[in-house]
Amino acid sequence: MEWDRRTASISDSKGNIIFEQKDVEVPADWSMTATNIVASKYLHGQLGAPERENSVRQLVSRVAETIRDWA
Repeated sequence: MEWDRRTASISDSKGNIIFEQKDVEVPADWSMTATNIVASKYLHGQLGAPERENSVRQLVSRVAETIRDWA
């Protein structure tokens, strides 16, 4: 699987940036819309904090570990 690092960015109707996270790692074949949604809604941690997730790999690992713990 190929991975890309991108800047996730969401703007309001006037062009003002309301969300931005740089260097987000996502599968290369994902659209920018998918990248923006995952980065803004599903990556855990305070934006800008060192603990903030910055990769779909981290997201999948966190979810898989949670499901494993439930079992």
